Amino acid sequence: MIYFHSHHKCASRWAIRYLCEISTLNYLDFAQDDKTENVERNPAHLTFFGNSDYRRAVAQELWGIHFVRNPLNIIVSSYFSHLNTHPDTGWSALTKQRRVLKSASFHEGLYLTLTFLERADIGPGTSGPLYALRNWNYGDERFKTVRVEDFVIEPSRWVKDMLPLSRPHLPPDWRYTFESFSGGRSPGEVDDRSHYRSGDPEEWKKHMPMPIVKYVQENFTDLLARFYPDVLSYDRNASAV
Repeated sequence: MIYFHSHHKCASRWAIRYLCEISTLNYLDFAQDDKTENVERNPAHLTFFGNSDYRRAVAQELWGIHFVRNPLNIIVSSYFSHLNTHPDTGWSALTKQRRVLKSASFHEGLYLTLTFLERADIGPGTSGPLYALRNWNYGDERFKTVRVEDFVIEPSRWVKDMLPLSRPHLPPDWRYTFESFSGGRSPGEVDDRSHYRSGDPEEWKKHMPMPIVKYVQENFTDLLARFYPDVLSYDRNASAV
């Protein structure tokens, strides 16, 4: 059994679709759950947790793959998704958040989104992605951390190392590109009404106020130092010189 741990706005819908197809191609069982409180053992060959929690994963001994994303892109992606596109049926916290975002300016909305994503209770039994990422132990080698920014570019290269199969059957990478999922747009071609909105891993630099950048640099040091050192050292004023 292989366990995949991810978080809200870490390409989870894309990953579920990809892993589900892999399971079908290789005659494996696949299961997924989005609630933090449901991070527990499952008899399926592959299990994907969309809102995982480090302490619950350790308590259940669910060693496996941990997907992470640049926190600053999580904030930007969440802002537009929460404002426009993410379904809020059965998610009253998002309904309230959307009302608040619609009453705020863009920059105010980014700060409001940061606050929302840091909550331990963004939904029933669900913690926010920034809360989960801030409380993960990245030194625990029982979890292999993979940046979704890398995984989505060439998933076949990564998944071959994840599956205990000598010659796994894999879908072609081109079927899982941003262009395929966005209706033909290239990364960086923005559609604010699409769930696959931008595809540009550097987009945060266009929008993010420096106080939020500084906040993330100070509070996500371990994650950034290990996987996003360029973000940890980023200084807009120095970059402009």
